[in-house]
Amino acid sequence: MKIRKSKSVVPVYLVGLLWIVYACLFPLYRMADFLIAGILSVLLYFIAAFAIPSFFVNKKYKNIDTGDSGTDEMLITAVDHLERMRLLRNTIVNNNIRKQIEAIENTSHQIIAYIKKYPDKGPKVSRFFSYYLPTTLNLINNYKELEMQEQAGDNRTMGMKKIEDFMNELVIAYRKVIDDLNEDKVMETIIDIEVMDEMLQMDRYIKKL
Repeated sequence: MKIRKSKSVVPVYLVGLLWIVYACLFPLYRMADFLIAGILSVLLYFIAAFAIPSFFVNKKYKNIDTGDSGTDEMLITAVDHLERMRLLRNTIVNNNIRKQIEAIENTSHQIIAYIKKYPDKGPKVSRFFSYYLPTTLNLINNYKELEMQEQAGDNRTMGMKKIEDFMNELVIAYRKVIDDLNEDKVMETIIDIEVMDEMLQMDRYIKKL
């Protein structure tokens, strides 16, 4: 996940303020005055650039920029969850669970790609991002912790079996989410075609059937 950092404009504003204050205190009619103000400006700029906390640095993800900050934050968090999920998957011994996790990751990336393209559909799947995905990550983390336990026991076996069975359902449920999103797009397309067809018939550009 690549990050593009844009420099804060605060140092520039501080330099501008410095010139205003300097002009009020010292008359700028000699070359030496301009030279001193210029040197002070350069020093202030670099000091401010290094001293200002990273809070003032605007971070943008190159591949996530929907134009809506709330949607961007939702997608960025989801990408972070999926990265953690991938790392966990690589450490799990059970091959079947690894395949299920990979299937969930692939479907999740499809959902993210869809919302990036159609950010107005974000609210329709907000629960997926706010609850389903992070809870799935927690379940996978719990499975990994149970798998790492050296001592076998009924509770450990039951807990792992519960998660294994539920992962099958999750794979199906995740695919249903992207299917529902695609269904919306198909319905919108059908409506557009029907409306345009009717208008073309009214204008006699095509014959009525």
